Amino acid sequence: MIQFLDALRADDDTRRILEEHIADNDEVLAPLLVGDLRRRAEELYARGDDDQLSALLEILNSALRDGDEYLNNAVAVSFVEDARIWDPTVQSFVESWPRDLTVEAERQRRWSQEHKHP
Repeated sequence: MIQFLDALRADDDTRRILEEHIADNDEVLAPLLVGDLRRRAEELYARGDDDQLSALLEILNSALRDGDEYLNNAVAVSFVEDARIWDPTVQSFVESWPRDLTVEAERQRRWSQEHKHP
């Protein structure tokens, strides 16, 4: 978690999101923070800010790959799942993700297909 927070503090945009999150919650609540970061990523994608988006996605990708179980779960649920990966209108956004985020999205899609109710 320390590396994740350090990476967020190293960038002006994500540092602002982290500081607002801590001000609102008096601590870091990873699922809520990652949700804030997902909304920011969606905004950056929508306005075509590829450099800022890429930097943010790399932070989240590293968190998923290298973080502890709590952080991994927060990214898997509050970023990947909550991005509505099953919705065709967000496919180009999902395709912009780095490898580990994409692998997690595919894992969730497969699980969803395997456990679909008839």
